[in-house]
Amino acid sequence: MSARVFKEINYSIAEEREELENVLNKKECINIIKEGSKKIRNKRTKKVKYLMVDKILYTIIQNINQRMISNIISNLVKKGLLETAFDEEKNDFVFWAKENKDGKSQT
Repeated sequence: MSARVFKEINYSIAEEREELENVLNKKECINIIKEGSKKIRNKRTKKVKYLMVDKILYTIIQNINQRMISNIISNLVKKGLLETAFDEEKNDFVFWAKENKDGKSQT
């Protein structure tokens, strides 16, 4: 593999990491995992471990997924690509793609 191709691959990976960090950073993931796990401290070494069973793991994955979606939508609203409003009948927020002056959705 040439040095140029290797450099391009590393650049692409760095871009993907940066994008992922913007969507859901490592600290948010760790907090979600800790919240859903059982904390156990070794009496002798005082080292902390977080344990989970399948059901807890599934819940943690759902929570991470929900946080990512929430952060993505929030970023799109901040960039002006989505509009949002609160629907009192549904008791929830609704979102829609912002339209240009010509009536087409922004992409």
